[in-house]
Amino acid sequence: TFSRDGTAKVWHGNGPAYERTFHMGTAWISDACWLRNQSKMMFSCMDRNLYVCEATSGELRRTYTGQKYRAELRPAVAPMMGKGKKRGGLDDAAARRGEEDEAFQNFKREIKRFHNQEQSRTDPIILKGMEDSATAVQYCDLADNHGLDSHHSHPSHYKELMVLGLRSGTLLAYSMAGQPGTSLMPLTTTNNLHNGPIVRAL
Repeated sequence: TFSRDGTAKVWHGNGPAYERTFHMGTAWISDACWLRNQSKMMFSCMDRNLYVCEATSGELRRTYTGQKYRAELRPAVAPMMGKGKKRGGLDDAAARRGEEDEAFQNFKREIKRFHNQEQSRTDPIILKGMEDSATAVQYCDLADNHGLDSHHSHPSHYKELMVLGLRSGTLLAYSMAGQPGTSLMPLTTTNNLHNGPIVRAL
């Protein structure tokens, strides 16, 4: 069971008997699904985050987050000097702009170095194109027909997908093969599939 209070609870079918609680913060949990053959659960929340947890221990294994646009920030540039100012004033302004540009380049290099450092497994994977909250989530494992074992008729491995229905009525599908700290592009996008939120994906 899961609730708008940000918690999900696992129950044993014999009783039912309570086993454990998952805490997803204060965000309203909109949907959940089992990851078949993995003993894991995936939760979608209204803060545009999705969490994959171990069903047996409750340990957080992976976090996905919807893409959020942010404007690039630059240091303020000194205004141009007005007419009638001495050449020395213009030279000083140009020097200040040069120093600010150099400081900004150093800042960008530091940010890049930070992002290139080793990422932990709970660092979010960015889902490009997910610009609204997921109100429905489903796990799919599709056979990879290009990975047939030469000695067997069945596929040698499967492609794991998560299918997301958004509050805006859009349907998205992503591979689950991304690494923490990276981003994923949707494999399938169907905009405005419904006029209202998608409440369930089967």
